[in-house]
Amino acid sequence: MVCGNCCERREPRAELRPPVPPRRIRVGATRIMLIRHAEKPSGAGTSGVSATGREDFRSLTVHGWQRAGALIALFAPRQTQFSSSHLATPTAIYASRPTSRSARPLQTVEPLAQTLSISIDISYGHEEEGRLAAAASANNSIVLISWKRDGLPMLGNILSCNATTCPQSWPEDRFDVIWVFDRPRDDVGWTFTQVPQRLLPGDRAEPIPAW
Repeated sequence: MVCGNCCERREPRAELRPPVPPRRIRVGATRIMLIRHAEKPSGAGTSGVSATGREDFRSLTVHGWQRAGALIALFAPRQTQFSSSHLATPTAIYASRPTSRSARPLQTVEPLAQTLSISIDISYGHEEEGRLAAAASANNSIVLISWKRDGLPMLGNILSCNATTCPQSWPEDRFDVIWVFDRPRDDVGWTFTQVPQRLLPGDRAEPIPAW
């Protein structure tokens, strides 16, 4: 007597494998670079000049326009390396919205933006640093922000989530420093570095003191 069960064909047991975790999609910026607008008119006879050469108190000085042009080589070097490993070519640029008193943050990054064929986002202005920081952090780009000096410590504090990481005052006479915030992923905090521009005569090599 033959048992029928012995003649049954059994399928090989499927190999059990652990589920493959979904690939994480990065959302948000991994580098945000902050600069103060370039040089402005002073009470010592230094006038602002518009892009068309007309005297304009809202505009950069001649020295400021020189800095604006020099930023091209700093952020978009063609045949040389970046002057610092903390710098990168921006793929998104923000500038403070022009007002009746100043168009300098926008003018400072216009030559660079034109070279890179990037539209400058001027959606945010004075006392809108919180909204700007949120938009820049969520932007899946390398971000450059050109701003007024009195709002830069606030931007730094918002990104750092504290008031101790970056200096709490930007000196009146400093136009030559870049504040760089880096993070490897969007779910970790930012690290902070200062990079001196060293573009024009008189630029300093030291960072802004942590007052």
